Amino acid sequence: MHVGESAPTPPAAAAKDAGGDEEETDDAAEWSVEFSMLVTMSACAASISLIVAGWAWLCGPLVPLGLAVLPAWRWWAQLFSGGAPFVTTNHAKTKLMVQLALAAPHLEKGAAKAVAADLGSGDGRLAIALARAGVGHVHGFEINWALVQYSRLRVARAGLQDRVTIHWQSMWTADLSQCDVVTTYQHTLVMGRLEEKLRSELKPEARVVSNSFRFPTWEPEAVISGGGDAAADGGGEGGGSIMLYTKSGTKKQE
Repeated sequence: MHVGESAPTPPAAAAKDAGGDEEETDDAAEWSVEFSMLVTMSACAASISLIVAGWAWLCGPLVPLGLAVLPAWRWWAQLFSGGAPFVTTNHAKTKLMVQLALAAPHLEKGAAKAVAADLGSGDGRLAIALARAGVGHVHGFEINWALVQYSRLRVARAGLQDRVTIHWQSMWTADLSQCDVVTTYQHTLVMGRLEEKLRSELKPEARVVSNSFRFPTWEPEAVISGGGDAAADGGGEGGGSIMLYTKSGTKKQE
């Protein structure tokens, strides 16, 4: 070996050095990938946050409008489906409607054999009240599934399952030909169509009690105000009154 020449590296040592370089390269590559992933994830999170913040800024003022429109949309959707939206009848009116419906000699003595229908039975309170007043069987017709389930629960709690049936069914498809009493709380937009259905299907001695809304050409036999006093109610809507109609009642003069 001449002076100035470096000693040759043993093969084992050379292999060891090469392996160390490869490990350092792999570690650097792995760290680079992890760093890139971290940067990408952070950028995605930041982008999503900016998008959400932007939509919140744009749509924030529309939230109160949405809260105001949704209830109105529920009302109109119900009306277009052929019935009135659910509105509760207070206990005083419920009692008056039952009294007026049954205030006939053949019903006062034979209510146990009578059949009644509540069109748009809602939470079932009127159907239950009719059964408790002695009506033999009451059929409630309701298209709101949640209200059907709730009213069935109320009927069960009252122990009236054998005398009250709540149908998940439109009143327009109900057969009312066997009914002695029909009660309803609808809306002006459907009263004309409902008048035609009742006049064509009901028995001659059947009685119809409407809460607040009049039929367009059917003269009521009696009108009672919400407070229970007889009232000469004006034309158009009932103004909160309760109207009694009979199948033999006269039609308004054109």
